[in-house]
Amino acid sequence: MTWTETFSCNVCGKRKGDVDHWWLAWVEQIQPSDDEEPKPKLQVMPWSELMARSLEVVHLCGAGCALKEAERWMTSVAQNKRAASSAAD
Repeated sequence: MTWTETFSCNVCGKRKGDVDHWWLAWVEQIQPSDDEEPKPKLQVMPWSELMARSLEVVHLCGAGCALKEAERWMTSVAQNKRAASSAAD
């Protein structure tokens, strides 16, 4: 019995092929200084078979979907910041 691993783009659903130019993205927390709260940071890197298996990564089929994912992430971060600011008032 053989085992075949397949990946799909988390934005458009396209399945990964052999010659595609895929990317991986994930979010890490970073603390810019001792005076600031930790902030989320979006990381993007070219495809890595090993990293692609991580539960934290998002699979992206190309630059267009990588940009869409970055836009979604930025919008989500801004909305969460506004919601936290409103709740504090």
